[in-house]
Amino acid sequence: MELLETLWPKHNTDEICRRLNRSNNSVARKANLMGLGSKTQSSDYVTVLSILTTIYGQSARGRVKRFIDNGLPARKSKLRKNKGTWIIKLRDFWKWAKANQDKLNFAHFEKYTLGEEPGWVDAKRKSDFIAEQKRPKEWTLADDTALKALINLPRDEVARRLGRTTRAVCNRYWKLRKSEQLC
Repeated sequence: MELLETLWPKHNTDEICRRLNRSNNSVARKANLMGLGSKTQSSDYVTVLSILTTIYGQSARGRVKRFIDNGLPARKSKLRKNKGTWIIKLRDFWKWAKANQDKLNFAHFEKYTLGEEPGWVDAKRKSDFIAEQKRPKEWTLADDTALKALINLPRDEVARRLGRTTRAVCNRYWKLRKSEQLC
């Protein structure tokens, strides 16, 4: 039991099974009975997916590979039988994140969700939020239809009704006219 307790936080399940000459199920069952918790709870590792889900919400699943490809210093670990999961130490994530701030958007990342944060994170969060507010809204088919219906009104009135700037309305008008979607 002492050996399992020692090995649990630092080694993957397959390694523990090999060392103890036990099956995956018996090791997992014993660890559960001993209250060792999940592999990530018993170590200073967290899953990359859990970090990205914390930052981006449910849209994070497809982002893991992109972050790994961009040099995130994570490693693959078998936390569950036959399932590789990318894990990383939180301090290594913060170190990588500081050097790769341009690859992250903290606009909707709630403060202290990942525990203690480095000092630069708050400034990054504010900067991302401001940048997101300044980003122009995409024109939708409904916006184009409304623009076509309001075409005889003054441009500033159209802009007010569509929640756009006069410049944005003029640019869209000329773009639609050029593509012959507007007569």
